[in-house]
Amino acid sequence: MAGYIKPVDSYKDEITCSICLQTFSYPITLTCNHSFCLRCIQDHLKHKSPEEHYICPECHVEFAEKPRLLKNAKLAERVEKLSTCQERKTVCDYCFEEDVPAAMSCVQCETFFCVTHLRPHSEKPLLKDHVLVDPTEARTLRKCEEHKETLKLYCKQDHSSICSLCSIIGKHKNHSILTIEEAKSEIQLSFTEKMKELTVKRTKTEEAVKRLRELNSHVLHQLPDKQAEAGYP
Repeated sequence: MAGYIKPVDSYKDEITCSICLQTFSYPITLTCNHSFCLRCIQDHLKHKSPEEHYICPECHVEFAEKPRLLKNAKLAERVEKLSTCQERKTVCDYCFEEDVPAAMSCVQCETFFCVTHLRPHSEKPLLKDHVLVDPTEARTLRKCEEHKETLKLYCKQDHSSICSLCSIIGKHKNHSILTIEEAKSEIQLSFTEKMKELTVKRTKTEEAVKRLRELNSHVLHQLPDKQAEAGYP
């Protein structure tokens, strides 16, 4: 995203277990908000003497009882994305001697960067406003065929993604324009409302079917008596 970008070292620390110093494997977070590999923290907690308290190996806070091991879903997702990049061979474009997995991709530079080569984007003022995305998402980003600009806007009249120049000098000039985020929110809201309408219709249909089944059952139940009254064998 544009604007503030976390320092590269911070990004690296976020996906590294402080016990094994490797990328997290099934990351677990303690109640003190420090995360570790599941196996690493299990091994740490079981190697304590009976008279000692359980402690966090990161901040050394003490726990009277064995702390709960909570899976960190967001952290696991980040690690999985990095793993996906490795499997798909999404590597840094600046590492020529060996294939180093890409940590982020810059939309403006149209380049994949490893943790080391990403550093200038957090240090140089001219690069701090560049949009950084996960490598797995970078492949889905498109550019305007006419102006070669990133598609950041949405035209409501034409129901299409456009670039900023399309809205100023292009064929979408004077159209109702939204940012991609605004368009996404509107579409989600519209989808939610449609789902509510369909849910109401479904409920009414199910109730009507239920009444028909009850009526059918009632008719079938009374049929022998009516046939007897009418003299049918």
